[in-house]
Amino acid sequence: VADPRNRGLALRRAVEVGARSCMVVPMVRRSRAIGTITLLAPPGKLAPTETEIELLEMIASLAAAAITNARLREAERAARLLAESQQIEIQVLAEERNHTIAVIAHELRNAITLNNGAVEMIAEMDSEVIPSDLRQLIDLARSSAHDAVTIVARLLKPDEEVREEAEMLD
Repeated sequence: VADPRNRGLALRRAVEVGARSCMVVPMVRRSRAIGTITLLAPPGKLAPTETEIELLEMIASLAAAAITNARLREAERAARLLAESQQIEIQVLAEERNHTIAVIAHELRNAITLNNGAVEMIAEMDSEVIPSDLRQLIDLARSSAHDAVTIVARLLKPDEEVREEAEMLD
């Protein structure tokens, strides 16, 4: 037996029940003992036959395969649960990100709308009151406000909707 602790435990049990013989068969999987099966012969019975030993070794081999299979299934289940929890976490983070973007976009739109309205009011003033170099600055401010609206819209909408919104502003 690969692990002497198993042999010692089996021998103690044999003594406890008064067995005449004790056989410990390791359950081996990939050259590694993952447990043992112990066969105790009751008082009055002689040692196990060769056939009984072969059967016990086959049973140990099948038991090792069953244990390995159960461990693999448990590992697969644990991996699946971990993947599901990570997917949920990703969804939560994505929702939080989208909410943050929406809040920021809303605040930016408010500021841009206010500035755009002020620029438009100034632009509508009589051209005699506004010097030509200031008129150029006003046109630049209008263009920048239009660009800012487009950028904010892109945060929240697909490109097609952004173009439609930009066209409505023109």
